[in-house]
Amino acid sequence: MSPTSVSCASCAAPLSVGSVKCDYCGVQIGGVALPRTDEPGWASPFAQTPGTSGASVDAVYTPAQRGPVDLAKFWPAVNRCFYKYSIFTGRASLAEYWWWTVFTFVATIVLGGMSHSRNPLPGIFQVAAFVPTMAVTLRRLHDVRESGMSYLWILTIVGGFYVLYLLCKPSDRGPNMYGAPDPI
Repeated sequence: MSPTSVSCASCAAPLSVGSVKCDYCGVQIGGVALPRTDEPGWASPFAQTPGTSGASVDAVYTPAQRGPVDLAKFWPAVNRCFYKYSIFTGRASLAEYWWWTVFTFVATIVLGGMSHSRNPLPGIFQVAAFVPTMAVTLRRLHDVRESGMSYLWILTIVGGFYVLYLLCKPSDRGPNMYGAPDPI
């Protein structure tokens, strides 16, 4: 029987069978232990090979089966971006980058809806958030082994899709040339 091959959604480290949190970054795994494939009579709930009990089939987990989005990481990610507002070195996790993006988008919409059409608050917020946004974006590119110069691809139409791909790409496992992965 082969063990399941499941990776942590946060740091992409391989997970041990039966674990409830990642041994590398400490992130909880959906609040439930992974199934133990070494127990007699175990069958994969996701796939069955005709004529077998499914015990030799590895479990396949989709993001929907990992549990709900961890909203507890929202404020730590936003606080980390404010704390590292001008730090362009190191790495930023996928969650940190996208929680910051959600925060800036929602804050701009909320501030824009608070007053009439000549409301300066969204513009002031965007100017104030420009440096932290650039910093977290460059750290996010570092997290996938790309130089910050790769962000210049956004100046072209096709390059914008490439940068979006890089920003959505899963983090590198373990340390890379830009440092150790962020825990968020």
